[in-house]
Order: sequence, then C-alpha cells, then structure tokens
Amino acid sequence: MIVNDQELLVSLAQLQELALALASVKQTASSQGAFHVQVASIQKEILRIRHEMDIYLGVADWPVSENTVSG
Repeated sequence: MIVNDQELLVSLAQLQELALALASVKQTASSQGAFHVQVASIQKEILRIRHEMDIYLGVADWPVSENTVSG
C-alpha cells in the first residue's frame, strides 16, 4: 500500500521497469501465444501497482469513460 509521495515515485519507477519488460518480451516472443503467456505475470503486477496508485491518489472509485480522457 502506498502511504506517501516517495512511495508513489517508487511505484512510478516500477511501472516504467515493467513497461520496459513488456517491450522486451514483445520483441523476443516467438509467437503471439508465447507473448501472452510470458506477459501475464507482468500485466498482473502493472494492474496491482496502478490500483494502489489510484487508491493513494483517491481516484480508485472514479468511473473511467472516454469523456474524461482527452486526446
């Protein structure tokens, strides 16, 4: 559980490392099926960390819709 801004920064760094791990697996996976098998645990960890960040930031229960995302 994230309890302060320093831990939030650590979580952001962890997300960056996990994203780089996903990119590496994508480059080296022998097939789409192999990719899915290899990234399952990475994806689970990304979702866990993002949820903890959302809880800390107070947005965990906010609905996500296309209207709230600009782009």
